[in-house]
Amino acid sequence: MQEALLLPTDVLDFQLQYMDNRDSVDEFVQHSRHQSVLVFADGAATCEGFGSAAVVLLPLGYDETEVEDSVTFSAPTCSHDMEVESI
Repeated sequence: MQEALLLPTDVLDFQLQYMDNRDSVDEFVQHSRHQSVLVFADGAATCEGFGSAAVVLLPLGYDETEVEDSVTFSAPTCSHDMEVESI
């Protein structure tokens, strides 16, 4: 089976879509920050079962610092477990 080639226009389209999405997220964070605690969490595992989880917490207070944490697992796990771990 022949792999599909990634053309420069595909890369540009992806970059533009990424920037549009990033702008939307940035706008949401700026609008919502300090009105509510915001938490972004994600977790994933490879087909082999090695996984990681990460979380970013944006506190309510203006003088409070953001909290970031992550963990990796070298023992077999699944994406569901990684999602739960991030929470």
